[in-house]
Amino acid sequence: MKTLNQLFIYITFILTLIAFPASSSEEYADIKTPKELGLPALLWEGLDETDKKTEVLQSSWFDSGSGPGQLEWQDQYYQSQLLSTAFASGYMTSINYSWSGTFNGWNNVEVYLAIVAPDGQVVGSADVTNSSSGTLSVPSQEYPASYSIGFVYIVNQQPRVMIYQGPFFGGVSVTVLYQ
Repeated sequence: MKTLNQLFIYITFILTLIAFPASSSEEYADIKTPKELGLPALLWEGLDETDKKTEVLQSSWFDSGSGPGQLEWQDQYYQSQLLSTAFASGYMTSINYSWSGTFNGWNNVEVYLAIVAPDGQVVGSADVTNSSSGTLSVPSQEYPASYSIGFVYIVNQQPRVMIYQGPFFGGVSVTVLYQ
């Protein structure tokens, strides 16, 4: 019985650590820079160059027609207003997101949530492949109303990949800390 109680206490302790992680200087670890994720700053830049390779993205477009299901092309991010004109500029604290859909038989699809500047520069991104909904903390800085959030779907099929518009984009909402 004592062993069972100790096991219960140990499991409760582990679950508490998972549910309430200690805060640290890495508080904003959810959102990574493109370099940290092995992505180029502009995801659609240089994809046709045969000599350009990164950890995730490699040279040319993947032919979706040759796979188990047809995927749609996308050469720009799907955009929803990050900070609408009603918000104006502000300091984001977190992003609530959800995405869903089938990938028409593909099993090697990676999904990223990206903060995108008007010029297409990726300010930050997070791999959300294994979590179709959740909340991401955001680095504390001012984000202009012109910034947007995009879901980026990547088919990672060696030796080529394709960025495409997913079958369905879920909702994105932003928690804003006003100045």
